[in-house]
Amino acid sequence: MRGFVFDPETEEYQVIRGRFSANRNYFEFDFNGPGIIGVMYYELPTPLLHFTIGQYRYYHNGAPMTSDVAPFISLDRTMLPIRIIAEAFGATPRWDDATRTAYIYGDVTLRLPAGVPLPDGMGVPEMTNNRVLVPARFVVENFDAIAFWDPVLREATIYVLN
Repeated sequence: MRGFVFDPETEEYQVIRGRFSANRNYFEFDFNGPGIIGVMYYELPTPLLHFTIGQYRYYHNGAPMTSDVAPFISLDRTMLPIRIIAEAFGATPRWDDATRTAYIYGDVTLRLPAGVPLPDGMGVPEMTNNRVLVPARFVVENFDAIAFWDPVLREATIYVLN
């Protein structure tokens, strides 16, 4: 989504920053000044996944579901159960016990060794209660989706845009 302001005196456009409201019903722009404000927007579809940190209940395509492990924050990364996130993208998760490595096989193949840092400082897959949790953003970006993080509500929402 982009906002812009048109200055009639200079006849130039300026892109302006903004953010989604807490309930994600509208987009707020950061702009104080003269000009004509416009917006190009994309209505978000139903979220593919919606999690709240520390909660076992999550939503997949708007339907309530329950996980056996709750998402958590580790090293400033939102950690989600690999099986839930992989299957939501239509991929297959696999675990290799000998190498302690999780795999996601789908449109892309991801290799996620437990305890080994991911590229570009994207976090570290972790084992919790015999489950692998992975940094959400790393998986989401590899599947060409987008994630929103709400620091106040401590919620992660994942969208697939067509």
